[in-house]
Amino acid sequence: MRLSVAQPLPLGAQPPQRLPLAAVHRRPARERPRGPLDARSEREEAAMTPTRPLLAALLLAPLAAHAAPDADGKRLYARRCASCHGADGSGNATLATNVLKIDPKRLDLGRVEAASITRERKREILLQGKDAMPGYEKKLKPEQVDPLLDYTLQLTEALRKR
Repeated sequence: MRLSVAQPLPLGAQPPQRLPLAAVHRRPARERPRGPLDARSEREEAAMTPTRPLLAALLLAPLAAHAAPDADGKRLYARRCASCHGADGSGNATLATNVLKIDPKRLDLGRVEAASITRERKREILLQGKDAMPGYEKKLKPEQVDPLLDYTLQLTEALRKR
């Protein structure tokens, strides 16, 4: 006969025997039967142990970051510079004329004056700003400056070849 908590005991039935408190406590792990939850925890433990491919990826990640500075510089340029200087570095004439009220040629990275500026001076302009251009010293991490500067120099060279 199956009894539930909500049903009263039938007449003449004995109440279930109560187990001592010590018997209710869990047995040690070595005596406990293994169930699906235990198997899952073993799988999770196995997944958390480092494997060779994972270890290799973690060790090689810093090298991969240094191998492709163009990608970082291009991404930073698109986020920080392209709105004024244009995606190809030729400048945003509409912004220059209507918003900044400056000659659109000043935003062109390929113009003669921009091409003749030294790398160190370009770094200074990038970090400190100049005229309408804001400084990015507080907005860029130190390791982001060189990839961004390299990418802008590539754009300058490409524009000069046109």
